[in-house]
Amino acid sequence: MSGAGINKDMATILRDDPDAVLLLTGHSLGGAAATLFAERLVSMGIPKEKVPVITFGAPAIGNSAFAMAYGDKIDLLRIKTSHDPIPGGLQTFVGGFKQFGKEKVFNLSSRFADYQHPVSYYFDLAVKNYYEAYDRAIEAGILKEQPDKKITNKEPLVAIVVGAPRNIQSRPFTPNIKRFILDEYRTVLPSYIVLENNADLYDSTKYDLGQIAEDARTVGADYILILEIDSKRLAQEDKWYLSMNQAMFNIDGGLVSLSSYGRRLTYDQGVMQCTISNLEKCRNELKEKFDWIHTKIEQKQGANIEDN
Repeated sequence: MSGAGINKDMATILRDDPDAVLLLTGHSLGGAAATLFAERLVSMGIPKEKVPVITFGAPAIGNSAFAMAYGDKIDLLRIKTSHDPIPGGLQTFVGGFKQFGKEKVFNLSSRFADYQHPVSYYFDLAVKNYYEAYDRAIEAGILKEQPDKKITNKEPLVAIVVGAPRNIQSRPFTPNIKRFILDEYRTVLPSYIVLENNADLYDSTKYDLGQIAEDARTVGADYILILEIDSKRLAQEDKWYLSMNQAMFNIDGGLVSLSSYGRRLTYDQGVMQCTISNLEKCRNELKEKFDWIHTKIEQKQGANIEDN
């Protein structure tokens, strides 16, 4: 269905709409399917620039003749970890297969994982890579940093403090969870001001609730939102537990809402998946208490927004 409510197949939309682009992606066999689907669309006359493909840990889909005949017909980026056996498995155990397209390797030592095919590793490494690329773009003047203040008329102003224990533990491929969560709350809060994005919440000499409330009143806030993220290794085993605490206070320091959730990391549930699970539960509880908090990005008509 097109935006005008007219039934159209995907190929027709891509041909008729000069701005239409379809990003195809997939992990493992899903990546192979995405690659073949792009080849099919291009064979139907769709320019390859309109159907870029990004795969994660995908196997080869053809032999050398196939790669030579079809490799340059699509815009393909293959991403793999340094010790994922699947992208090279068919070449090694069957023979005759060949990969094509551009390749990017997420370097990850086998000391941290000797089997690196699960999508959880790719998700964590992709977010880590995204923030590294984003910071390089900021340094180059291509992008701007996310604003630490957004004021919207007629909506309560929330002062945000994001932090963790001083001894928070993490693995080398763990993305910046505090930064990710803060970015998410920037989209759901219509008015906010970031007081601190890397607080040691266990340092009572610096992060006393009374002092935080005073700082929040100074900037004209109506509420205080404290977000605590923690990650711990369980005993001496390579098993990890990720938790998130969310507390909303009124400007006088009175507790209005409190949420606490945690998830244990597994092969299939990585840092980002556990973070998003905890985040969604906390965010939904906040939404139930405050109807001015959004569960998705919303741009209100006529709103006067000030970003700094």
